Amino acid sequence: MFFIKTLNFFSLSLLFCAYAYSATYKKNNEFQWAEAGNVNAQYNVAMNFLNGEEGYPKDYNQAKRWFEIASKQGDASAQNALGIIYLRGLGGDKDLSKAEYYYRLAANKNHENAQLQLALILLNSKKSDNLKEAREWLEKASLNGNIEAKDKLREIENK
Repeated sequence: MFFIKTLNFFSLSLLFCAYAYSATYKKNNEFQWAEAGNVNAQYNVAMNFLNGEEGYPKDYNQAKRWFEIASKQGDASAQNALGIIYLRGLGGDKDLSKAEYYYRLAANKNHENAQLQLALILLNSKKSDNLKEAREWLEKASLNGNIEAKDKLREIENK
C-alpha cells in the first residue's frame, strides 16, 4: 500500500512538473515571437496576462501594454480589448474617451463587438446627433451577426 501511495505521489509530481515546464516553454516562445513583432503572439501574450493563463500572472497593466503594441500594428481584436479595458477601468481608471477611441478603431475594421460597444457608448451619451451614428453602428454589428445589436435595434425602433 505504501508503495502505491508513493508511486501515485511521484506520478502526480511528474505531471505537475511537465505542465509547469510546458507553460514556461510556451511563455518563452510567445514572448520571443511577440518581441519580434508577431502581432498574433502579441495578442496572445496580452490575453494570457489579462486572464492569468498559460503560466502568466494576471496583470492588467502588462495586458494593456501588449494590446497597445498589437493595436499599433492595426489588430482589431487588440483594439477592441483596449476598449474593454478602458471602459471597465482594468488596471487603472475608467476612461470613456479612450474606450470610444479604441472601439472606433476596431469598429472601422468591421469588428462586430466593437461596433456594438461603440453604439452603446454613443447611445448613452444622449446627444441627438449621436443617435444616428449609434443606429448605423448597430446596423453594421447586426449585419455581422451580433444578436445583441439586433435586439438593441428593435428596442430603439419600438420607442
